[in-house]
Amino acid sequence: MHDTAYAVGRAFFQSYVRAGDGILEIGSFDVNGSLRDFCPAGSHYVGVDLAPGPSVEIVAPASQLPFPDETFDAVVSSSCFEHDSMFWLTFLEISRVVKRGGYIYINAPSRGDYHTFPIDAWRFFPDAGMALSAWARRSGYAVDLFESFISEGDDFGDCVMVFGKGAEPPPILLARRCPDILNVRTWPDTETLARRTHLWPRRRATPSAAAVTPFLGEPPRFTEEMLGLVQSAGASVRRCLEWSGGGTVLIAEYAQSNGAEFFLSIDHIAQRQRQVLAHLPKYPLMHCRLIGGEDTPRSPGSEAADIAYITYPLGLGVEFDVIVVAGRWRLQCALAAALMVAPGGLVIVLDDEQRRDRTMRRFFDDDDASVAADVVAVLDKWRDARCASLRTLYDTVEEKGDLLVLRAKSKPPGARRAARRATALPAARTVEC
Repeated sequence: MHDTAYAVGRAFFQSYVRAGDGILEIGSFDVNGSLRDFCPAGSHYVGVDLAPGPSVEIVAPASQLPFPDETFDAVVSSSCFEHDSMFWLTFLEISRVVKRGGYIYINAPSRGDYHTFPIDAWRFFPDAGMALSAWARRSGYAVDLFESFISEGDDFGDCVMVFGKGAEPPPILLARRCPDILNVRTWPDTETLARRTHLWPRRRATPSAAAVTPFLGEPPRFTEEMLGLVQSAGASVRRCLEWSGGGTVLIAEYAQSNGAEFFLSIDHIAQRQRQVLAHLPKYPLMHCRLIGGEDTPRSPGSEAADIAYITYPLGLGVEFDVIVVAGRWRLQCALAAALMVAPGGLVIVLDDEQRRDRTMRRFFDDDDASVAADVVAVLDKWRDARCASLRTLYDTVEEKGDLLVLRAKSKPPGARRAARRATALPAARTVEC
């Protein structure tokens, strides 16, 4: 089992499985990790596979399970359906043995290299969840799709599907726990596809601007996690600054509900900011700046726009309690933030270079061990060099996923005097620079 499938499996158990549940795993042979690792205390876990081995209690074909109807509270299968020559029969057997009120979890690749175990026959997309639910219902089992999506982060692009058999969805869906997911269907409106992205082909493709631009109708997943870190740190949000990564409205909602008086959002994507501006009447504390625009990289005069994007807040003379660095030029913006953060304030940097590092490491996993070791060493040195200047100015409060939470060590000379010279907050709500 590859690491992303392992991580998503853990999140499924957190959302759907309770202590004392009976759990059946289809394709349980332990190859680089097993979902059994996440089994809660007091639960009864049974593993089924075609061959004996670690984590296998029963050897049997998945299309002919030796259990009575409605035996298990949850049936799970990860990295198995692609190897099943008739997975639709297996799904009917799963639907038979899961209890009414129970859940089904399927994780199978949407792409990736050919890998036999003993065959490699299929790839899946989120719509497969709707098809399997319809197939089960046609066969007499009241199985509903609760959520399906593609989990990004490696070459297999796991297709995750969760079903309930006469069950209610949990308070927190699995999709809410998983970052970097695409083509999402969630209960109760599984007919609507959110964050639609064309994923084929994937390997060695050059991402387009549309591919790397956050979905404009919904905040990126890191935003909720980031706000949770702000809350757990007990940070004041009286004055907030964001170099936007797509979560502006969610941050404004949090700031306003926690007594903030001023929130400045800087963005370079005009379409995204137009959507944000529609929310201005609801959030009187929010001020928006469009600086640079989408077409500025490497265009004539783009250097001046880049500098303005980074330095605009310095001219306000405002000390900010929370600064979010999630747009472009993140290292430079994080360095500039040291001049503007209030004593005890937080600077939160979206460091998705870490995700690229992890992807690179996985890319070389199957190559020569010495080559992989050299690649890892280079990536570690690159990360150290990338963060060295930040460590000079900040103490690290927490590193969680792609988020780096920092607190300024001390204010550079003259910065606080400049902040005290500010007599009023800017009056304009929006401006294009």
